[in-house]
Order: sequence, then C-alpha cells, then structure tokens
Amino acid sequence: MLISEVEKGNSEKILLQFSRMNKEEIETLFYIVNKLFCRMNRINDSWFLQLNIHQLRCFLIECHKKKFSKNEMDTLYSILNNKKVIWSGRSFNFDLTYKPIICSIINCTPDSFFDSGVRDTTYKIIDKIENDLYEGASIIEIGGKSTRPNHLEISDYEEWTRVEPVIKAVKENFPSTVLSIDTNSSFVMENALNKYGVDIINDINGFESIKKLKIISEYQPSVIVMNNGRDGGKNIVDLYNYFDSKLDQLSSLGLKKSQIALDPGIGFSLHSNPTDDMIRIKIISQLNHPTMIAISRKSFMGKLFDLDVNDRLVSSIILEGIMIRSGEEYYVYMTLKQQKN
Repeated sequence: MLISEVEKGNSEKILLQFSRMNKEEIETLFYIVNKLFCRMNRINDSWFLQLNIHQLRCFLIECHKKKFSKNEMDTLYSILNNKKVIWSGRSFNFDLTYKPIICSIINCTPDSFFDSGVRDTTYKIIDKIENDLYEGASIIEIGGKSTRPNHLEISDYEEWTRVEPVIKAVKENFPSTVLSIDTNSSFVMENALNKYGVDIINDINGFESIKKLKIISEYQPSVIVMNNGRDGGKNIVDLYNYFDSKLDQLSSLGLKKSQIALDPGIGFSLHSNPTDDMIRIKIISQLNHPTMIAISRKSFMGKLFDLDVNDRLVSSIILEGIMIRSGEEYYVYMTLKQQKN
C-alpha cells in the first residue's frame, strides 16, 4: 500500500491518497473508515480519504491495531506531526494541537475596563498571579496600559514604571513562569527583553514599525501578532492576507513558525462585528499557527446579551469554548457516539 498526502492542507482539511492496494488492504481501509465515520472516495485506481487532525489521530490508532506496516505508519505519523500546532520559546514548548492553554491577563492599570484599581499594589498583583498559576494558567501576561476603545494614552516611561516592578517580582517569586508583555511601545518591548528576558511580546498593532522589527530581530522572542481592526481590514480576505504577510515578515527576521501566535482582535474595534470575528477563527486556523482567543468579559457581550461587566464570566467561557472547538464538531460527535456505544 502506498500512502501520500494530497497537497499540504491545514489541520482541518487533510486529504490522503491510498494506492497500490490489494483486496485485503482495501477491505481493512473500509473497515476503519466506516468505524470512524470518515469520508472516502475512489478516483481511478486510488482511494482518497478526507479528515481533520483529530480524525487522523484516531485513524492512526486503528491502523496500528490492524498492523499496518512500519513504512505505512511512519508516513501517517509524519503527516500527523507536520499538522501539529506548537507554540514555543526560550523556556516553553506548548503542544496546542488537541488541548488549549490558559493565559492569565494581569492589568497593571488604574483604568482597566474590568478590574480598575482592584490590584493597586505589586503585592496584590503577585497574589493574583500565584492564584492563577495554581488554577492552571500556563502564561502570565502583564499589561501596563489600557487599550480599550477610547483609552487614554500614557507615556512609554509611565507604562514601563507600571510593569517593571511586577516583571521583577514575577522573576523573583516564580522564575519558571512563562512571561508575556502586552505593549505597543518599542521602549517597553526593549526594556522587558533586555533587562528581564521576557518570553513573549504581544503587540496590538502587529509590530508595524521598523524599530519594533529591529527589536524582534535582535532578541528573537516569541510573539503574538494582532489585527485590531481599528484601521479597517477586517473582512475575510483582508484578515487572511494581513496575517499571511505578517508571518512572512516575521519569518524573514529569523523567527520560527512555532514562535508566532495570531490574535484576530475579536471585539477590539468599535466598528467590528464580534459574531463575524468569531466565525473568522476558522479562516485563521488555515494558517496552522497558535491562535489567541482574548475575549474575556469584553464589551460586545454587554451589547449582545445585555450583561454588566461583572456578569460576563459564563458568556466568556461559552464563547471561548465555541471558538476553540471551531472545526472540531465532527470529532466531538464521533467521540460521543463511541462513548454511547
């Protein structure tokens, strides 16, 4: 049996070609396909199987049970590994293919839209970080300036004075913590990287300046690139092209694919439709990169569900779950059916 991948699709659309099969091999393949509810068609003397990465993982388990040859299994595992979504950096390596991680957002600002002034000392902030790490957060992201719609701008120096004590305290108290800085200031970026070696830089403006790109090129951190939508460019084609272009740009600076995460900026712009934004997660997933879903308690939930900011936890969790599972409905159905049987 000869197994190959047709083109190089993303993790949601994998097309495998099976050729040079004898009668017994065809029967075995049919058995597995029917068991997993996959779709398969014949064209000339070859069979074509379409599945997503979750189905492929289950398919490999069944192939192993049916004692596929070592070469056949090696081919399938190679295809599977090439589709995995990995986010890595100097001190971390997250496999996001099947399971998401949690990023704890720490607002070191007096004008946060949700918890303004609640944690007004470094001691209180560190107490929250400790609790969030205990609750399962994999990344701690610190921000020293509100970027909500109609936010008040502050100087780079003031932003840095807000976040530096927290960065220092995290490094002292939780040295193994993966630390991200949310900033659109090149000054804050360079200080965080040069003085404290933070792991991740998250820029709502997508590293739009030459100065920022030089900093990224010099320090080689992992990054989160956002399309905030405040300058337009939020239709499907524009969004895809924006991220595709950014990936090329950052790769040319020496960043590996696994160092770059994407953020579609859901509900970030006053002019965007958050429902459409959420649907576009499926479009972004075609790029097969880590994707950040940052929607917790955002104002669009107040507009959609008439909820006060303090009452948006449940809607945040539900909507995040929907987006995480985007493209996986078939896998969920298959798993539930197998459990039922």
